[in-house]
Amino acid sequence: MNVCACAGTSDFATARACFATARERVQWHRNSLDGLGVAIHPHMMRKTTWGGLGILFTIAACSGGSDDPVGETDEGLTADGCGENSILDNTPGQRQGIMQRGFDWVHHHVMYSQVPQHQWGGYRTDCSGFVSMAWGLAAPGHTTSTFYEVEHPIAWDNLLPGDAIVRPGHHMMLFAGWTNQAQTQFCAIEEYNYGHPATVFHHYKSSYSSYTPVRIDHMPASKCFSERLNRDVIDGACVERPDGWRQCIDGVWLDGKGKYGHCTAEHPL
Repeated sequence: MNVCACAGTSDFATARACFATARERVQWHRNSLDGLGVAIHPHMMRKTTWGGLGILFTIAACSGGSDDPVGETDEGLTADGCGENSILDNTPGQRQGIMQRGFDWVHHHVMYSQVPQHQWGGYRTDCSGFVSMAWGLAAPGHTTSTFYEVEHPIAWDNLLPGDAIVRPGHHMMLFAGWTNQAQTQFCAIEEYNYGHPATVFHHYKSSYSSYTPVRIDHMPASKCFSERLNRDVIDGACVERPDGWRQCIDGVWLDGKGKYGHCTAEHPL
């Protein structure tokens, strides 16, 4: 259910309604009472009594997972080394499908939302929904607080394109490769805030000391993402495009039809 209840208090005249029509997130901010406030994530229903104040807040949140939207980075978009061709050229074959699914949301300017989006496979198009989609996990996707169920931590210097970097309860991003040999700067694809689409960013590792690099426990089977079909196809599949046939081999598109073995599936124009 994507309709929120409203939060109310015993002595405020008007309770502030949480987003009433499929809005994703409840935030209750009060500037009174010496600056005290409450920020509530979905999947939480809490009654909090502040002693001595005699004020009871009853807060009901929307259903659906939620992570914190993050502010815009000042590190620039698609910096040197963060172009799509450069990233895919340095992505191991088994991980090509992950990165191509991620770039598909970039190409289609998929906007940030914490509500599952039917047109995008039923995934939430927030940070964790994006990584869930890229990793081939079930829709609507895990949240940053539940990703531990499907991943394990790795060392920073073991990161490969298709891994992720996560701060549970806050934010995560899809790692897209290092931009220097010292491994102090990297590329990432992420959904990060309302009003913005999936974006390629350049980041400095030093800014993310509170984040943990993680790797999916079970790498998705070798697949290729077909932009023409707007979905993954199985390894060995042949897809015809206006410029000719291509075949998915070990997660990578190669020119030709049947040149690398029998087509496991054929998708003519």
